[in-house]
Amino acid sequence: MPSNLLDIVGAANPARYKKLNAEGTYNMIITDIDEENQVEALVPYAGYQNVSEILSDLGARGFYMSPNAQIMVAVMGRSVVSITASAPASPSTTPFISYFQVGTLNTDTGFVYITENEAGQITLSDGVYNAIYNWRENSFENILPPFSPVHNAYMDGYTIYADGATNQFRLSALNDAMTYPAEYTGALQTKTANRCVAVAVNGRQLFVFGLTVTEVYFDNPSPNTGVVITMPYQRDSSINIDYGCINAATVKVGFGMVVWIGISEISNPVILVSTGGSPKVISTDGINFLMSNLKNPANCYSFLFQQDGHIFYQTTWTDDNLTLIYDFKKDKFFYGTDSKLNYHIAKFVIYYKNTHYMLSSINNNLYEMSSSIYTYDGEIIPRIRITKPKRTLSYQNFRIKELGIICETGDVESDMVINLSISKDGGYSFGNNVPRDLNPLGMRRKTVRWKCNMGTSRDWVFQFRFEGASYFAIVSAYTEDNDDPPVN
Repeated sequence: MPSNLLDIVGAANPARYKKLNAEGTYNMIITDIDEENQVEALVPYAGYQNVSEILSDLGARGFYMSPNAQIMVAVMGRSVVSITASAPASPSTTPFISYFQVGTLNTDTGFVYITENEAGQITLSDGVYNAIYNWRENSFENILPPFSPVHNAYMDGYTIYADGATNQFRLSALNDAMTYPAEYTGALQTKTANRCVAVAVNGRQLFVFGLTVTEVYFDNPSPNTGVVITMPYQRDSSINIDYGCINAATVKVGFGMVVWIGISEISNPVILVSTGGSPKVISTDGINFLMSNLKNPANCYSFLFQQDGHIFYQTTWTDDNLTLIYDFKKDKFFYGTDSKLNYHIAKFVIYYKNTHYMLSSINNNLYEMSSSIYTYDGEIIPRIRITKPKRTLSYQNFRIKELGIICETGDVESDMVINLSISKDGGYSFGNNVPRDLNPLGMRRKTVRWKCNMGTSRDWVFQFRFEGASYFAIVSAYTEDNDDPPVN
């Protein structure tokens, strides 16, 4: 009876049609056990726990960590809130959170983009107003600028704004976010009728995003030439990016790169990354097909964060009930969900005092997000792996008599269960769950087996659900077959 490895360690790899490949991984990621020999395991994606409720207007609109003031700034509805947190005394304790309202915006819906300069001015741009919170002077003021500030960034003393009403971007005066010299105006040049969507600074480069094009600029004041430069930023004509930005909320900068969801006049949405030059498309054919069939692909938001050596770019489409997680280390996608298999609730994540803090799309709670938290604030996380189809070379029926998983689990008193359900039609439908309770506390590494006559099929797909309040580390799986060995 031949034994075959089963691809239980894998990512979300949707094909154009489910029958071709229904492979998917939900709320789990791939980690290295032995990087040199390319031995991997499937482990939990980060969970979260509530550390404080921010008593304020409802609806998270923006979240920022000020490296100068060492505070977190959250926008809830119209309220702008300053938040501080003590470092946890131990991994098992939660930080002490304190907060107070520093100001009130003139708008109450839409994303708010936040940056700061060296003068203590934190700028909050909501598409109509620039609100300036000066933490050094404890002052707050709403300013109506002569443009539509739909996005912002900071570089070399200038607060830089995307003007959402035109193809222009604007600069503030040096370290004065409340003054906007008319001569400090730039414009997208490579395509006409291109409204400015966002701006982003990566190293010494300024990315200016339009609807269907992106241009790269650099600060070139030329102070020693005797030539008066009215607009210090000059376009780098050697870089041509024929993609714009589908939504400013997807533009994220960090770890030496800019990531966004791009679109052009002749392209459906794709996920792009640039480390300074021309961008690379990181979304796969299957992910691109998935995004091209969304009913509202422009209604999305993203965040970028690093945990345990992995850099993740997470994007959510609320209208389409979808969250995708891209892992740069593994170059793979995974699905994220809430406890009910709807989209993941995380909307903003920032890093503050060695802790990742999260604001959600559903309430005003401040959460701690960590790979050491194995639940969603006490709720069991649905962690699911759907394998690739298992077929023979000749696409004939074959019988499976046994299936086993080698795994490890954490130390908990509560139940840890693996449910198996089987599809014999390539992943279109699955049968009833067949559970296996795991060994008691202390017996960590184990083999979990399903010994039964599973019948015959030419198109096996297996769905595993890992349920419990601690971690699962899934190392490998196998099947015992009594006919032709499968090819995948």
